[in-house]
Amino acid sequence: MSERWFSPDELDQMSRPTMDRAIEALDRGDAAEARRLCEQMRSEWRHLHDLMAEQLLGLVTFIQQRFGEEKIAEAWELDAKQRERR
Repeated sequence: MSERWFSPDELDQMSRPTMDRAIEALDRGDAAEARRLCEQMRSEWRHLHDLMAEQLLGLVTFIQQRFGEEKIAEAWELDAKQRERR
């Protein structure tokens, strides 16, 4: 049988939003844990930001290579119009 890396309690905590865990730490008066979790959130945010930026760059590159430069402008304009409606 293989050894587990995390206990069920650790897995449960990791599956919860970091912000919720940070707020709970603050409510308990555990500022050090809240700070650690906030720093972890910053790292999580950076990773997600970079991932989304790379995905968008890949999509724009695909449009440019497949359909031409002018279609990128059309895509941006359509996106802006859709955002205005929200």
